[in-house]
Amino acid sequence: MKAKLILSGSILTLLTYLGTGLGTGHAEDLTLISTIYQPPKSYYNTAGDPSGFIVEIGQAVLEQAGHSASVQLVPFKRGMAMAGQCLGIMTGVFKTRERELNLRYSEALVADDYVMVVRRHEAFEFTDIQSLKGKRVTHLRGGFYGSEFAAATHFIKDPQTSHKNMLRILKGGRTDVVIMNPGTVSVEWAAKKSGISIDSTFRILSTPLHSEMNYLVGCKAKYTQQWFVTINRAIREMKTDGSIARIYQRYTQAGEEKKKNCLSSSSLQSSTPFCESLD
Repeated sequence: MKAKLILSGSILTLLTYLGTGLGTGHAEDLTLISTIYQPPKSYYNTAGDPSGFIVEIGQAVLEQAGHSASVQLVPFKRGMAMAGQCLGIMTGVFKTRERELNLRYSEALVADDYVMVVRRHEAFEFTDIQSLKGKRVTHLRGGFYGSEFAAATHFIKDPQTSHKNMLRILKGGRTDVVIMNPGTVSVEWAAKKSGISIDSTFRILSTPLHSEMNYLVGCKAKYTQQWFVTINRAIREMKTDGSIARIYQRYTQAGEEKKKNCLSSSSLQSSTPFCESLD
């Protein structure tokens, strides 16, 4: 009788586990965690709603995999702690060996390129880290720009607190190079907020300093490899049909212009949802 009760208890535990969807990838309600104050990647928009391309991509992937999710934006360290404590799935996380000890990673979502910006007529091209010799290089305080950058001592590192500040410093001739991520879209947004024209003022170099992939992560104690099978399938499907690229495109200057033109059209003024969905 005792053995039978133990077996019954094991079966009950297994059924409860499967019922949550954690073992099979079945639908569940999730908390999607992302970092705050990092537009256009992750931020609160003017309406006070979570926004940003990595937030939208994370939501869309979870939905494609059959899950619903509420979004919570928090400082990065708190978000990582929440993910480690199995309190949600975090989006926009870079991969490190230390993080992989406790967190399970999805397949890659989208890349973060660390682009380099110089003044429009500056005769400078970047080929490798040695190209920066003798330069003053402005970057965001607390950011990671690759191990070579961290170890380098042959140029001056000038940490700043905002992308807007960095572009103003570059425009004023007080630095030689600015490093910004994620990609060209981060330069576009900072220039727009600063009221600076990129085309007449700056040049974005063709070779980025560094590149990192963004992932969805969940704690290994709760989210199994099997659970991530449907997540990874959704990511592959959305890359194939262009869904992820379209979400990212909406946050670029070209995407913003397309939406603005749509909203200003007399025939579509009452069609805000349509305009918001433009790729």
